Amino acid sequence: MTDQSSLLVRILQSFPSSIGTYIPILTTSTGGYGWVTRKLVTFATFKKEFTKSDKPGKFDYSNLTSKKDVHYKDIELGKEFVAEGLDSTKHKITFDLVGDVLFEKHVPTEAGEAKDETYEYSFVAKDGKEYMLVKMEANGVVGKRFYKRL
Repeated sequence: MTDQSSLLVRILQSFPSSIGTYIPILTTSTGGYGWVTRKLVTFATFKKEFTKSDKPGKFDYSNLTSKKDVHYKDIELGKEFVAEGLDSTKHKITFDLVGDVLFEKHVPTEAGEAKDETYEYSFVAKDGKEYMLVKMEANGVVGKRFYKRL
């Protein structure tokens, strides 16, 4: 087990609120996409699920949407794997933990419209409640979405 993997396991064990299913409550964007695209993203249903894997030092992740679901099993921090993204194309995917922030990086392996994307997961507190903040960056455009735990 790598130091990062054991750190993730400790975080998941120490902060059980990070394990679970999250739904969006607020979306913001700095622009770069057209109004229609931004509205489609805003109205889409997204759920994020993080669970402990049966394998030591690993975790499972599901991104559940109104269009398509993706499930990644037995993720090891810092280890790249190839899987299908929400756009139905193959991506090289890497999850890394830097401090208390989890990064999910996607690099498309097929030609097309898909671009490199990085998702940043962190937890923020407001008014005594904890929320998961997901920042997404693609081509210099940054969007933020706040999730509450179900």
